Amino acid sequence: MPKRECGKWLNGCHAVMSELSSSRGFNYVYQVKSSFIFKGLAILATFVAMPITIKYLGNELFGVWATMLALISWVMLFDLGIGNGLRNKVSESLSASDYNSAREYVAASYMVVGFVAVVLFLVVLIVSISVSWQRIFNTTIVSEVALRESVIVLAMCILANFWISLVAQVFHGLQKTSYVVFSQFLANILALFSVYALYVFCDSSILYMVLAYGLALVSSNLILTLILHAKHPRLMPFFSKPKLLQIKPLLTLGIQFFIIQLATLSIYMTDRIIISQILGPGMVTPYEVVLKLFSFFVLIQTLLLTPLLPAYTEAFHRGDYSWIKKYTAAQLVVFLVLSLSALIFSFNADWLIQLWVGDGVDVPRYVVGLFVVLTIMMLWNAIFSCFIGAIGKLKIGVFITSFSAAINIPLSIYLAQTDLGVAGVILATIISISLTAIISPLQYLFYVRKGSVYVR
Repeated sequence: MPKRECGKWLNGCHAVMSELSSSRGFNYVYQVKSSFIFKGLAILATFVAMPITIKYLGNELFGVWATMLALISWVMLFDLGIGNGLRNKVSESLSASDYNSAREYVAASYMVVGFVAVVLFLVVLIVSISVSWQRIFNTTIVSEVALRESVIVLAMCILANFWISLVAQVFHGLQKTSYVVFSQFLANILALFSVYALYVFCDSSILYMVLAYGLALVSSNLILTLILHAKHPRLMPFFSKPKLLQIKPLLTLGIQFFIIQLATLSIYMTDRIIISQILGPGMVTPYEVVLKLFSFFVLIQTLLLTPLLPAYTEAFHRGDYSWIKKYTAAQLVVFLVLSLSALIFSFNADWLIQLWVGDGVDVPRYVVGLFVVLTIMMLWNAIFSCFIGAIGKLKIGVFITSFSAAINIPLSIYLAQTDLGVAGVILATIISISLTAIISPLQYLFYVRKGSVYVR
């Protein structure tokens, strides 16, 4: 190719790359703005529902409910990471304008996850007959029969949603995160109205609570599926036969996501179970209240990071490392703002808790202080884990999160039995995620610098 024509070709490539970067950035900003509106309303619905739920169930029964959710949420991991793998593969396929492959990945994911959901429900049915749920939840306030029925119904709703909610990953892969947040908003609004109706018209019942929560989840994702059918019919799973060739890469990537998810859930979700078993279900309530308050900052960051996942995937496969650096730098600025805000917020936590849930929940100051530290570390880790997950470079992450989970549970149990109590469980979580806070930024620098050199 003559030098002049080669120069024109390179200029054309740069122009196309610049246009793609601009389009990707514009879409990201639009998705964030839309997500903030729906997420803000969803958070408001959650905060309004919390005190109503506590009043409806009472402190101890609410602790049982929170522990039940934590326990059942484990089944969401058993998609073998297919959901996250689907998001990456859809984004990767669409970056090459390959709709056929994207649709086949969607169909394969629905087939595998549907099979797993049926198997898991059968396992829950068998297990529910042979265990004492009163012993597991450490309570006698609810009968054994009522607890068993509630667990089975909750498992049925969660597993139905487990399959239907794959539609959210398709929207993530399309870089249309705002639709997913809209679905979450619908679920929270439906749950709020349901809980309020229970509070006004019904006696306290864990089974009624399960039905209200489960139906809200399933209904919202059914609506999201109808939206996908209307706007992107070419990606509907029922319009394509799944192929074994698509299942293998989904499982290869998915298993790594699965291990990381399992370890992460072990780190964060076992806290309620440990507190309930060692300190009693009543002590779960103050932990849950403070967790909900500080989750506000994590939710803001999640809104900003979630649209970046498929965008990072596309940018990485196109070699657009300058775009990746630009938006990572922006996330570091957000991290500083959110961390400072969480610190200031902690000084006013006492009266905010009293204003929110009343005088019935007593939260020690040192518990609030430790939650500030935990929140800041979670915000820091998420910035780099987002990029690493988006590009599918998960081997080191699998080892780190597995190690963190392995030390978290015994350390939490040990510290919970000391004078620290609930604070000890939080401290154990902080210690266990500290390794990720060091390694993940180094991974990010390695892949971005390596890619930048390769592009040059």
